[in-house]
Amino acid sequence: MAAALRGYRRGMLAAIAVALVSTVVAAFTLGSSVLEPAAQAVMQLTPVAVANVLLQRLGVAARPLALLGALAMLMAIGGSLGALLAGVLAVLRHVPPGTDLARRRTRREMGMESAAVLGGAGAIVGVSAADAARRDRLVSGGGRQVFPFEPPLARVSGFPEAGQSPEVTPVAQFYVVSKNAQDPYLDATLWRLRIDGLTRQSIALTFDELRALPRLDQYVTFQCVSNPVGGSLMSNALWSGVSLAALLERAGPLPDAARVVFSAPDGHEESVPLELARRPENLIAYAMNGEQLTRLHGHPARVLLPGLYGFKQVKWLTHIRLAPETHRGYWPRRGWTDEAVIRTTARVDLARAENGQIRAAGMALAGGRGITAVEARVVSSDGRPGEWVPAELHTPPLSGMTWVQWRALLPPPTGVAGADVEARAVDGEGRPQENALNGPFPNGSSGYHRLTVKA
Repeated sequence: MAAALRGYRRGMLAAIAVALVSTVVAAFTLGSSVLEPAAQAVMQLTPVAVANVLLQRLGVAARPLALLGALAMLMAIGGSLGALLAGVLAVLRHVPPGTDLARRRTRREMGMESAAVLGGAGAIVGVSAADAARRDRLVSGGGRQVFPFEPPLARVSGFPEAGQSPEVTPVAQFYVVSKNAQDPYLDATLWRLRIDGLTRQSIALTFDELRALPRLDQYVTFQCVSNPVGGSLMSNALWSGVSLAALLERAGPLPDAARVVFSAPDGHEESVPLELARRPENLIAYAMNGEQLTRLHGHPARVLLPGLYGFKQVKWLTHIRLAPETHRGYWPRRGWTDEAVIRTTARVDLARAENGQIRAAGMALAGGRGITAVEARVVSSDGRPGEWVPAELHTPPLSGMTWVQWRALLPPPTGVAGADVEARAVDGEGRPQENALNGPFPNGSSGYHRLTVKA
């Protein structure tokens, strides 16, 4: 038994050593470490229900935890092999039971091996993080200026309020969510975009050929489907690219074509109906806020489908395929919505007491439907809601596909000290925001967001 335990520990150490060496080699060669396919295997083997809960609870922390999960899996495999080998050798050598001295030595070894395990895991995470940052800097063209860009000036005096999100999110602050342990590294000089399937002709475009096509610029707000009510996984940018509809027409969809499938090298594949893909606002984007996409945001090119949740906006796009009606994408196969239409939401960014009133401000989004109204109210600490007060909107919006800043002055509650502010919005089609509180799975979160008033 002692020999098997010792073999298990040594097998774990060997697995960590292999993973660390592989990670370092991958960092120098810009290749893939042994942890990446292992992490993908962990994600694939995780039951859908469990994976959805983890995605909602962990958000952007899911990626490094997937790496640690892959390391744990490799350690378990290495430990099992080590224990098996040690057991076989013990039988062959007829090793007698350990003495007290041997047991004390075993305890010392366990302490040293535990420290080695923690140190090795920390080194792997550190090297992986440094490697990711280095690759981001090395991506050919990523982050280069395409044209000079400055966020537009406010159209209404006083916007934004102190503590309110800016209308245009800086690239470095734009939210990032990925299912990958390590995102694809694509060189723009070697990149090709293929368009084929149920088409009259196949098309292959280089990055330079894509950029030579007429450029379209438009403001679009993204939201992640896993964003909770009031969450931060919502950002806005000026996107630049070429018309998706024009590329589809150039390929020539056949009569049987019903869906457009977007694919990336990381295995992410999503589709939308052909009719939806032909909307004039859809782009194959290669820049945001005047700069070429960074690797985190899909360099060299990604899909832009305004009004749909972020998982439909496939990053690192390399293939567009026209397919029959039966196709379902990566996340819909795991139970998430296929329509992926962004729900109307109002977020409270700030709520503070000010000169006998409560000043509140935030953001409202309804995907591609726009926002026509926002209301806010105070809810006292004992649960008594006040009257809804119409909020002032920062109009006109940057586009009909972006969020809108709002602000309001609200009367404080009477008779109690504490209070919250909650808000609701009405979309451009006159439909009010849903009051029912629902988590992100499967159709995106809903419900009124509340924020506690600061004195």
